[in-house]
Amino acid sequence: MDLRVPGLALCAVAAVAIVARILWLFANRVPVLARSENVDVLNESLPDDPLNPPEHPQGIERLSPFHSADMRVAYEVGGQQYEHDIETHSIDGIDMTGPDDMPILWADPNNPVAVEARGPGFWALMLLLVGAAAAAITQFS
Repeated sequence: MDLRVPGLALCAVAAVAIVARILWLFANRVPVLARSENVDVLNESLPDDPLNPPEHPQGIERLSPFHSADMRVAYEVGGQQYEHDIETHSIDGIDMTGPDDMPILWADPNNPVAVEARGPGFWALMLLLVGAAAAAITQFS
């Protein structure tokens, strides 16, 4: 059975969903600049500070190159302060994957507590990934 047609159909559906997500973000969310409250991105905290843990894990978790951390961020919408927890991911040795100390969140102007951590840039990269998958399907099928 030829899997080319279902694979390309799946890529097309995913591409339409991603474009719809990007358009929805621009229509229903506003970008806000947040600041990290509890993850020591700049490695300035004292050792063993329970309120500001280091970005790099301790113990057995150090063996894995993939790390995640819960980061509490504070942001302002309409003159009022809000806090939100986001999960960050990083890979050892690749500095660009580390958490940013001032991430951009996409907040709902009607309900600023509801925020999206992944903006249109992330979804544009996912769209490129879907396009690469479609190109691979057409090339190698």
